[in-house]
Amino acid sequence: MGRNAWLIVLASITSLLVIIGGVSAVPAQAANPSAGFDATNIIDDSLFYDGDAMSASQVQSFLNQQVPECWLGRPGYEVGKKVHWGVPTQLASKCTKDFTTQTQSRAANAYCAAYSGSTKETAANIVAKVGKACGISQRVLLITLQKEQSLITDPWPNEQQYFLAMGYACPDSGPGGTANCDTTQGGFFQQVYRAAWQLKVYKANPDSFNYRPFRNNTILYHPNQACGSSQVYIKNWATAALYIYTPYRPNQAALNAGWGTGDSCSSYGNRNFYNFYTSWFGSPRGVAVHATFDSYYQGLGGADSIFGYPVSPAQSVNGGLRQEFGGGTFFWSSVTGVSAVRGAIGNLYLSNGGPAGHLGFPKGVESGLPAGAKQEFEKGTIYYTGSTGAGSVNGAIKELYESHGGPNGFMGYPVGVEQRVSGAVKQEFANATVYYTGATGAASVHGAIRAKFEELGGVLSFLGVPIDEEIIEGNFIRQEFARGTAFYSGATGVSTVNGAIRTLYLENGGSGGYMGHPKGSEVISRGVVRQEFSNATAYYTGRTGAAALHGQMRDFYYEIGDIESYLGLPIGSSFGDSHFSGQEFERGTAYFSEATGAGAVNGAIRTWYVANGGPTGSLGLPVGIETKVGSSVKQEFEHGFAFYTGPTGVVFVGEAFGDLYGKTGGLTGFLGEPLKADRTVGGVTTQEFERGTAYFSEATGAGAVNGAIRTWYVANGGPTGSLGLPVGIETKVGSSVKQEFEHGFAFYTGPTGVVFVGEAFGDLYGKTGGLTGFLGEPLKADRTVGGVTTQEFERGTAYFSEATGAGAVNGAIRTWYVANGGPTGSLGLPVGIETKVGSSVKQEFEHGVLMYAGGKGVWVA
Repeated sequence: MGRNAWLIVLASITSLLVIIGGVSAVPAQAANPSAGFDATNIIDDSLFYDGDAMSASQVQSFLNQQVPECWLGRPGYEVGKKVHWGVPTQLASKCTKDFTTQTQSRAANAYCAAYSGSTKETAANIVAKVGKACGISQRVLLITLQKEQSLITDPWPNEQQYFLAMGYACPDSGPGGTANCDTTQGGFFQQVYRAAWQLKVYKANPDSFNYRPFRNNTILYHPNQACGSSQVYIKNWATAALYIYTPYRPNQAALNAGWGTGDSCSSYGNRNFYNFYTSWFGSPRGVAVHATFDSYYQGLGGADSIFGYPVSPAQSVNGGLRQEFGGGTFFWSSVTGVSAVRGAIGNLYLSNGGPAGHLGFPKGVESGLPAGAKQEFEKGTIYYTGSTGAGSVNGAIKELYESHGGPNGFMGYPVGVEQRVSGAVKQEFANATVYYTGATGAASVHGAIRAKFEELGGVLSFLGVPIDEEIIEGNFIRQEFARGTAFYSGATGVSTVNGAIRTLYLENGGSGGYMGHPKGSEVISRGVVRQEFSNATAYYTGRTGAAALHGQMRDFYYEIGDIESYLGLPIGSSFGDSHFSGQEFERGTAYFSEATGAGAVNGAIRTWYVANGGPTGSLGLPVGIETKVGSSVKQEFEHGFAFYTGPTGVVFVGEAFGDLYGKTGGLTGFLGEPLKADRTVGGVTTQEFERGTAYFSEATGAGAVNGAIRTWYVANGGPTGSLGLPVGIETKVGSSVKQEFEHGFAFYTGPTGVVFVGEAFGDLYGKTGGLTGFLGEPLKADRTVGGVTTQEFERGTAYFSEATGAGAVNGAIRTWYVANGGPTGSLGLPVGIETKVGSSVKQEFEHGVLMYAGGKGVWVA
């Protein structure tokens, strides 16, 4: 039948639809499907007019293979959706493999045997029955359905495609050479039957048509006559029938294009017939099955099997034999015997070298699996599923794959063939990737670790190849690589450890050591590589190497500023014993113990500390960090304080004066900067300070003097004099300063200077209010004459004897007492101090009592 321009374009589009639909009509071994096209003999008569070429089940199987999944009903391909196919139409309800329609019985005629109709008949049954009735190969009918309307590979056909299924009664007589179809001849069954019938009519009535066999014929290249024509000697009936049905010869551009587009003068109908036949069914020439394969071939069902007819003679290959069939390839070797490959498994096998490739010869035929198929080879196995396609495994990768359950294991089916990447062999699987090297063996990656590994660059990344399978550690999964370790948990995702930090990590027990599991991968900030772990933080630079901090040491480092702190970066491993731990830093050393917490030393104090025994010396461990006090730097230790200034260097204030020094203001307080280290002589520890001197004994504790009292104290013998050691420090009382000593009190005011209240009057003076009390400020030092000690005060006079103890008089009674002989008079020494009796004041003496009242004055009671 004549074909119009838009149907010629359809024939080209068909090849694109085949690709889009995911079904390849072109065997992997065919470089150009048009190779071998003979314009004089497109197909042998024996093949063209073979009405027994395919049974209904074979046709059905073929249709199923071409469109494994129909798209009709999917989103965007809804049944009944309006589309345009030359004319407005709508999407059909079924693809060809599932298509059914009513057929009409046809009586036998001069060209076809009788056809028995049915109320519901499949497309496969119609093609098989029409081919047998009319003596036209079912393959020819299938190819015509494809080249005319793409019905064999189209996963979403429309009703117009079925209506004009074979292009029958559609001559190119419309405007501009377009199709001019007789709509009374439409319908799938009508089209298939009438087209087959017509092909037989051509043979029976050769003189009634333009092209005749066994003679030269002028055949156009294109409906556009300006494209020219050529003389073709048609050698058989089948070729003549094809030219009558599609009256154009493909030019060289069309043949060179294979399935593609030639030039503006190219036509494609007969080229595509040849391409489809050779791609689907093999050679259009009759070929015999090699004797080596015949018994096996017949055992599979011969031409009725999925392998169909042979398409080329047997050839020697790699010490064995190979013969191509329409549905696959047969092989023989002395080791494997006869075997066959087909479909996606065959395509993968042949595209990877066949017997000369990494798999060797096949063994037997493919076997079915729940999700696909499998075929064994000498050196490996190929698997196939619709979702993964064909994939092979061999060697060490195959051994690992099968040890994990093969396709039923976590890896799933293989995808494609192994590839070489940076010295490693890589094999993809549906759910995993396996890598192999001679040094590391085979190992797989899958799940989240696989995703991260590929994101980082796979074997080209810093991790290198996997060297072992993943291991479950509690809530974590760990996997080792040549240059790193990957960890996964649901909480943290995938983290990697590599380089110097990994070396440190492994040296410290890895995930089973004190560092725990990584909480993320390393990050770089300000030139420092940092990585967090569940129980530690690791740091690395080229100058400091890798080091990790954990526990309270890490907390302390964070508190003082981390890498921005004055200590700089950690260096090396921690050190210590059962009592403390230490860590070196670029610019200091940190220590921790349960007793002291965390502390650190640096600079001059660190140098001095190390020189004086460090943590095992008398100073003990540092407490906290150094602080700035005025122009000095202060560092607390377990047993004292170290102070540093440029002029004095480092001076230590030990335990004897630690509390006192701190309570009195330290460097800026009562004593100021320490000038010398303390010294102990005769049980008394002394230390000189900028503004005073501190003393300590077990009896008095720590005390200190400064200023005028200090000068006076030193002048009066200091700690070896009668005053003894100072107790505490001076206090302010009114306008005076008071300093307690072991044997009394020293008082200082500007007018009186320093005056001492000794042991004789100490208790009395304190009980009566001291400077602000009954007696007021001492005016002179005490004096002892004849066993009586006397001391003058601002508001009274105090007396002491062993018999009376301490007593004092003041005011009017004091005046009367002195006027009447004082301690040498008749009253003797005062006993205690005056007391209030009603409105009067009473003062007891050794030998009497004096009373005083405002209106009466003083009298002897």
